[in-house]
Amino acid sequence: LNGVFTKDRSFFRTKRVPLSSGKHSLKIIDNNRDGDNVLAFANGYAYPKTYNFTKGVIGAFNVFDNGQRQRGYRPSDNMCLMRDMRSKVFCPVDQENIWVRFLKRISLIDSVKEIDGKHTLKTLDLTGLSVKWFKKQRRNNRVELTQFADKRSVDLNSLGKGKYEVEVHYTTSEIRLKTDVTTDTREIKIK
Repeated sequence: LNGVFTKDRSFFRTKRVPLSSGKHSLKIIDNNRDGDNVLAFANGYAYPKTYNFTKGVIGAFNVFDNGQRQRGYRPSDNMCLMRDMRSKVFCPVDQENIWVRFLKRISLIDSVKEIDGKHTLKTLDLTGLSVKWFKKQRRNNRVELTQFADKRSVDLNSLGKGKYEVEVHYTTSEIRLKTDVTTDTREIKIK
């Protein structure tokens, strides 16, 4: 029996045991008879012989309700905290979903302010941010100002009047989907 043991709750998993066909019974016994233990939840699972128990495998693992009806799929067997309270990590699918939901609620750019004649960009403190500056043209076209790539403070005033844009892009191996939540832009007008 292995598990996670804490003062208020513990999680256990027994070894997988191949069973012959026929009826079987499972008995759960509290060997710590101090009177304050409660069995809150117990599940038994039957797995096909071809089930993939390899740690870290991402796939489509069936999910069933109490009536034994299939209700969907989960991305991993038991490596994820969403499935197994003993896990110390989320699976890659849940990590990505958490990032995407988080990034939908916040802005990568905190502010763009003119300080001492330069436009200064403040962003979240995340490794993996890249910065691009653009001069906006007619018909929503824009030209990248490559001399300002990845700079947080630039002199746009020296380029003359017009509309400019700063774009911050976040790259992490934990987000594999192509999504617009990893990019944030702000417009700057020079009069």
